[in-house]
Amino acid sequence: MPEEVSPLIKFAYLGGGDGFVAKLSRLSQIAEPENWYYNSPNAKNDDQRQNGVLFQYIHHTFARAQDEGKILEENNCALMNTGLFTPNGEEIFAYFTPNRLYGIRPDSERWYLDSFLKESSHRIPENARSNMPEYVDYFADKPQVCILTRI
Repeated sequence: MPEEVSPLIKFAYLGGGDGFVAKLSRLSQIAEPENWYYNSPNAKNDDQRQNGVLFQYIHHTFARAQDEGKILEENNCALMNTGLFTPNGEEIFAYFTPNRLYGIRPDSERWYLDSFLKESSHRIPENARSNMPEYVDYFADKPQVCILTRI
């Protein structure tokens, strides 16, 4: 049985070689500190294990954001709210630019995952700022999971 392709991989070219791994590393550096290490049996090296949780999180969050219609697509960019924050509380977005091979190669994706940007980044086009996508709320349908109990 063939392995199912992630919606993120269908949507965008993530970068050849270790390009996506490098982007995840950058994301882990700008996001609030977190242990993203996961010793996945599919990891080919320690760089991939270093941000293994983040790898899974971004793929799952993208799939859910796409299902909920929370991917902003403009002519010159696409944005997804990662649900992650910087230590200063800024939201972080996946920033996609047009894939220059789209339409030239029949199997190319429309978008290229350019980088992960803080909401204050000047690279986010002005026309997109008035309609920034919301984050995926994993607890919206299960608010009881969010209830804290005192011991």
